[in-house]
Amino acid sequence: MGKWTESVQAGFHAIGLASTVHYHNAIDPLSRISNRVHAFFKRRGLPGIFVTWKQMSSHRLQALVRRHKPKILMCLQSTIEAKDAEELRKISPEIKIIYWWGPPVDQEDQIPRLLELASFVDILALTHKGDCEHLRAQGATDAIHLPFAACPYAHRVQLTPRIQKKWGRDVVLVAPHDAYLENLVCKTSEAIQQPVDVWGSGWTSSRWVKFNGQVHPPKTQYIYAASTIVLNLYRAAGTKHNGLNAACYEIAAAGGFQITEEQPVLAGQPLNRHLATYNGVKELGKKTRYYLEEAGARESMRTKLQKHVLEQETYGHRMFALLKSMGYS
Repeated sequence: MGKWTESVQAGFHAIGLASTVHYHNAIDPLSRISNRVHAFFKRRGLPGIFVTWKQMSSHRLQALVRRHKPKILMCLQSTIEAKDAEELRKISPEIKIIYWWGPPVDQEDQIPRLLELASFVDILALTHKGDCEHLRAQGATDAIHLPFAACPYAHRVQLTPRIQKKWGRDVVLVAPHDAYLENLVCKTSEAIQQPVDVWGSGWTSSRWVKFNGQVHPPKTQYIYAASTIVLNLYRAAGTKHNGLNAACYEIAAAGGFQITEEQPVLAGQPLNRHLATYNGVKELGKKTRYYLEEAGARESMRTKLQKHVLEQETYGHRMFALLKSMGYS
């Protein structure tokens, strides 16, 4: 629990729908053997009956659809191709295929792939509004903006003295190393005159950075809940995508207080009223120092944001709104 797939599944269950999961990237022993034998034959120019794990995954997905006849197939960045969609529609003519892309569209080669997906799926959903608008301008008329959300079962934390003692820090960042992020962390550390604690790959400790190692769910949620301030930072080109990352909702659901970057997508959202934002590295330092000292303001925003997210910004709410927009009663 805590991963995107399980959280989305919990969202379907929250609105009373049955679901099953097909992990397209789970390479089981049989798939590994078949994949290696296939590669062995291919290198020698020999024909063979063995298939790649990707082909085997497609076969298993078809078998699952044949067995359950689902009305919705939600693909979370899966390897589905046009031929797969065609076969699935033959098996279950009523099926609607939704492809949900989560991260920012950073690489140029991702755009042709997403435009290709838009040509054969029923809905192409993107978590970043800027990316959605960009693809719609290029012809992906069925592209929609579908933000991340919180999962009450995976992201909410019952804070205990043990979790507080082990995972609580003054100011933390949970993210892989990046030169731009390191600069933000160092400048913030200077402003508050103490090192920022970081978790994630690629970091090393320095005067202004205290590296704590890598961490994975549910421990990330413990850090969010137990720490005084969580820095939810975006990379250098983050704001051009105009969308909130998954951590924005997960930190809030855990009961953590976060400072994140100001973005146009926040304008007019109820979420924005309870979210501390910054615009530029200097303001980030000032805001961090201010909220470290102002426990009352921090606590008020933290509790209101958690309440709002768990009541109105869950995956159940997202799935309900999505299916309603598709005409399902």
